[in-house]
Amino acid sequence: MNDQLQQICRDYKITDYLTSKGIEPFSTGKKVRYHCMLPDHPKDNTPSFYVTSSENGQLFKCFGCGAGGGIVSLIRIMEGHKSNGFVVRKLARVMGIKLDGGIEISAFEPSAEAVMTQFCMEDELSIYVANLAKQFIKTHGYSEDAVNKVALIYEQIDKMIEEGKNDQLITMLRKLKNAIEDYES
Repeated sequence: MNDQLQQICRDYKITDYLTSKGIEPFSTGKKVRYHCMLPDHPKDNTPSFYVTSSENGQLFKCFGCGAGGGIVSLIRIMEGHKSNGFVVRKLARVMGIKLDGGIEISAFEPSAEAVMTQFCMEDELSIYVANLAKQFIKTHGYSEDAVNKVALIYEQIDKMIEEGKNDQLITMLRKLKNAIEDYES
């Protein structure tokens, strides 16, 4: 992907676009959750549309209708455009970016597999941390102190994820797991 396309995808936020359309999130956090607003999605009673951040920009996935992608796909779907190229040129104008000639526009959007991988990695990590937390509370008793320690750990983990400190996060999770195993034995 060329630098200009990377800049567009990285800097034009899905959450900002949705806010500009008057669409407010149902909940916020690492993943921002919305009622799905896509035209092909019937009334979304349970918020199923999620936005998350990756190193290349924000991604969206609706677990109700199955749509997913980056900012360009979202705008193309929501505004009914036929091509990604039109959306890229529109965003470049809005952002004041002069596009170089000969850019291969069709090959820059994340694949459906890449979007699902990002969401699944985050969910697997959340499930892993939740299981460690349950195990910690179970082994330490259901005391207020144990619950407070778990809450503190969650805060530290969220901060590490937001700051992209994955190596430190992995080290912290290993220490937590080892501490639980040592306590149990």
